[in-house]
Order: sequence, then structure tokens, then C-alpha cells
Amino acid sequence: MTFDVDKETAELILDCHYTKLPVAAWLDLMNTTKQVLDNYNKTTGRNKKKDDQHLNKHMSHVSRLLNMGIEVLTEHRVYTYREKDKDFLLAIKNGEYMNEEGLFTQELWNYVYDLDKKLGELKETTTLPKNCDYKKVEELVMKINELSLAEEN
Repeated sequence: MTFDVDKETAELILDCHYTKLPVAAWLDLMNTTKQVLDNYNKTTGRNKKKDDQHLNKHMSHVSRLLNMGIEVLTEHRVYTYREKDKDFLLAIKNGEYMNEEGLFTQELWNYVYDLDKKLGELKETTTLPKNCDYKKVEELVMKINELSLAEEN
């Protein structure tokens, strides 16, 4: 399944060929396609208040957050310094993945779609607990606040 943009109408085009696809898989594809279309309409409907610089920055954040989510689910860690994908994220932010019509390239849409799909799959198979231990979180927040207040005095 691939997505493309009609150059004349700026309409999002879906190209897919399936035979004997289970209905549950088809429904999943339709839900994913709706998400892609909703996201596409947000950028082409183009909150005219947002300029390209802000849209590029936003898409850079989307890509980073999807990658961070994948890392959390696979490595159980949060990497705040983005050494591995720093150049790619800066390229998005600098507009290198926006075409002359002011739309994101197919390459970038496919990349984000693949990350989103992978994150959804990992969410189902992660070894992380389904719910967090709120008591431990509360204790940690209290400890951090105590340390912060102790440093101020």
C-alpha cells in the first residue's frame, strides 16, 4: 500500500492491490488509511496560520516521538539526545522533505506511516506492563520535589 498526491488537485491517492485479505486486516488498513487522510488534510487544509517552517518543525517532532516510542517499547529506555537520527530530523526541520507545492514528500509520509505501524505492532507485544505503578510515580515526584526544595534553601 502506498500513498501519493495528485499534482493537479493535491488529493491524496491510495494505491493498493490485495487478494484474499482477511476482513480484520482490511479494517485495520482502512483505519490506518483514515488516520493518514486525517493527517494529510490537516497539512493541506493547511492551517494557513502555520507557515512551512512550523509545519516542518512539527513533522520533525512527530518523527522523533514515534522513534522514541519504539525505543521505549523495545529497549525500555528514553534517549533524549538523538544522535542516531539527528541529521534526518534536522533535514525535516529545514524543509528538505517538503516539495515545491509546499507538501511533504511521499518518502516522508511513507516513513512516518511505517513508524506508526511499527509502534502499533510493538504496543501489542511489549514486555512493559500495561499499567504504571502510580504509587511509585507519586513517590518519585515527591522525592524530586523534596530535592528541588532542599536545593533552593
